[in-house]
Amino acid sequence: MRVRRGLAAMAIAAIAIPAARAAHPPTPLNLPAPSVATPIGVRSLWWIDRSRADPFVPRSRRELMVTLWYPAARGPAQPLARYMPPAVAGRFEQVEGAFDGTFKALRTHAVANAPVADGKHAILVFSPAFGFSGALYTTLLEDLAARGYVVASIDPTHEAFVVQFPGARLEKPCFRDSPDLLDKSLSVRIADARFVLNRLARLQHRGQFAGRLDLTRVGIFGHSIGGATAVNVLLADRRFRAAIDLDGSILGPVTGQPVDRPVMLVTSRRAYAEDPTLQRLWAHLKASRIRIVVAGAGHYTFSDLAVFRPQFGASVPPGLQYDSTGRFPPERYLPAVRSLVGAFFDRYVRDRAAAMLQRPSRSFPVLRRF
Repeated sequence: MRVRRGLAAMAIAAIAIPAARAAHPPTPLNLPAPSVATPIGVRSLWWIDRSRADPFVPRSRRELMVTLWYPAARGPAQPLARYMPPAVAGRFEQVEGAFDGTFKALRTHAVANAPVADGKHAILVFSPAFGFSGALYTTLLEDLAARGYVVASIDPTHEAFVVQFPGARLEKPCFRDSPDLLDKSLSVRIADARFVLNRLARLQHRGQFAGRLDLTRVGIFGHSIGGATAVNVLLADRRFRAAIDLDGSILGPVTGQPVDRPVMLVTSRRAYAEDPTLQRLWAHLKASRIRIVVAGAGHYTFSDLAVFRPQFGASVPPGLQYDSTGRFPPERYLPAVRSLVGAFFDRYVRDRAAAMLQRPSRSFPVLRRF
């Protein structure tokens, strides 16, 4: 399928061929603050699924680094967590052709390993685009944490540009381009998401998150192939109540099969009209279904690249120059996408009213329901 192969080729090129380094000092970058002013925490977890061999490296068990973003208890001021571990930031700078130090100095709005806020919190699982790590969606993920969700972001080992494990071990991409690459990636990601929810269930009984997770209220979302993963997981596991696909073509077992839980498709301009996989999925959605186009958006509008690119001004790193991040500044897109994702999960995971889902353009003209 042309849509699927085009996305795979673009992603493979991005992570396989490091761009030339920009010949200018690091540009000071900033992350927009969450839309809700409440403390948030972040914690990285190393989990091994001993029941599975890693399809990309069959001699090893499947290992994952999972980042939890969550509402934190109020306490004394603490240093904010890094955007990426230094070695990961260095690799990303190399891949994108950014000056050394550009991403290493960047901080989030979360405190590492902060105490979890009281109460039981609904859970969201996130799957990134092909070749990406979850860190590249920090602006969205930490906003959801500020809204009261525990968000489990999965770094796809041996597919992301790099994943750092304890002991400073780095795992780089380990796959061959082939006609079935995206299908293979999808099946791995579906299993990863189900495994992560299993491990979250263990956290509910001991440690920092004991008694803080509402395992009856779970949603899943993702970008690009991560969005296809989210919809397929609904078919594979009934513990997940609802899914959002952020600009992802649909492949896998869900193709042509009925889906009986709520789904929202959020697309860049013209994506739905040009992608028959999304049209087929829409016809088979049997529960609440929502289609939103983000006017003027590009495929990477849904990642932090859309936030970073304007901050570089005329000195955009080579690797970012051709990524489609949309025609408008991030302040037009980011509040709209954050509010839309939060409203959908509020309605279909937490069973709360979410009026903006009916007429999102009243609050954000860039969003159009169709």
